[in-house]
Amino acid sequence: PVTLSRVVCVLPPAPVLRGYVPPQSTVAQQMTAQTVRFVVTREQGQPSVHVHPVLKTAKQLREKTEDFRAACSDAGREYEEKARELGNLLLPPAAMKQIAGKKRLLICPDGPLWGVPFQALMTKEGAFLIQKFEIAYAYSATGAEAAWKEKENKKRSEPTGTLLAFANPDFGDAD
Repeated sequence: PVTLSRVVCVLPPAPVLRGYVPPQSTVAQQMTAQTVRFVVTREQGQPSVHVHPVLKTAKQLREKTEDFRAACSDAGREYEEKARELGNLLLPPAAMKQIAGKKRLLICPDGPLWGVPFQALMTKEGAFLIQKFEIAYAYSATGAEAAWKEKENKKRSEPTGTLLAFANPDFGDAD
């Protein structure tokens, strides 16, 4: 697995790595019974990491994410209140302060948070997250590091075209 010092080395100057670890993982069980949010930034070349619990149970968080995703996918449903509520839960003012001035977010969600369209979350001021940041997703910091290394690999063959892929995998029920 990637270490904190290696994450900071591969992060371009502006991005923030934001991860969410659900309670069923070993790391989260050691820290809290709730999902935890961690934010890694590079400040003056040094790693800075902050870890905070998301103040909902795993079940409550799953219900909120599913409700928000459903509201976003149905043009007839109101989504703004849900976008603000989930945005404030996942990106509270303290976290927004930590990432102020950054241009890009690299989000490593886990569990039910993979279903959250983070771009559609709203900040306390009412702006969509996509209006404030470029947003990318990764399965993990280790996966992001591997992708960055491969991109910088001079022996890598250049792409010959563009691919846009959409997917909606069905992994079964929430358990």
